[in-house]
Parts: sequence; C-alpha cells; structure tokens
Amino acid sequence: MLPILHIEFQTITRTKTPISFRMLDYSVRLIRQYKVPVTQVVIFLQQTNDEIAFTEEYCSETTTHRDRVLRMWEQDSVQFLNNPALLPLAPLTQTNSPQALLSQVAQSVARISDRETRQNIAAYIGILAGLKFEKNLIRQFLSEFKFLIKNSYKL
Repeated sequence: MLPILHIEFQTITRTKTPISFRMLDYSVRLIRQYKVPVTQVVIFLQQTNDEIAFTEEYCSETTTHRDRVLRMWEQDSVQFLNNPALLPLAPLTQTNSPQALLSQVAQSVARISDRETRQNIAAYIGILAGLKFEKNLIRQFLSEFKFLIKNSYKL
C-alpha cells in the first residue's frame, strides 16, 4: 500500500477541537485502519498572526505528534502560477501588489487551452480569491470569467 497524504485546509485557527489534536486523532485512525505511514499537512488559507497557524505539533504529557503547516501568504506565487492544478491557490500567495498578482493569475488562466478546464479553474480562483481580495478587484482582473465566478461565489 502507498502512504497516505492527509491535507487539511483551514480558514480559521480556533476550532472546537484544536487543530493539532485533531491531526493526531486522524493520524492514529488512519494508521490503525490502513497500516501505512501518514504524512499530514495543514494549509492555512487566510493570513493570521495567531500562534496556532505557526504550531506544527501537538504535545501532551505522554505524546508528541508532528505535522506540517503551510501558510499560503508565505508561499512564492511562481510555483502556483505555473501549475494549472495549483492555480486556484495562487491568489492566496505572498504578494506586495494584489493587482499584479491577480493580473498574473488571469494571464495564467487565459493560457489554459481547454475551455472547460479554464472555466472550472477560473471559478475555483474566484472562490478562493474571495478569501483575500475585495470582490471588485477580483472582477477587475478576472472579468472574462465574471459570469462563472459570480455564480460560484457571491461576489
């Protein structure tokens, strides 16, 4: 059997069950059921200074469990702009200029030759970009895909 990659996407840091404890719980369950190694990654989508977004382990008196934490606002946009599968996450990456980043995202979308794939990715971008940018800014740069985005996420 192949190892398991468990990914959690988070828009908030405070949850009923603390994220680090929940990751330990999922890890134990997955290992018990499938008897293979488990790699866990928590991806924080919205920028925060909360220490939870910078915590990579759960510690108690008897247990220490480590997972990986990825903070989208710290990621270099280049690797996301050059991969259609990662493109919807690109608006959440590090930038000093929201306009420049959204322009690059729109250009990357425009280079996708398959119409259906291009439309789907544009819709996903509209949803995720709404976590970081004002709706008018998103519309400005993704105007070609406005109908799809509007119907996918209430801009």
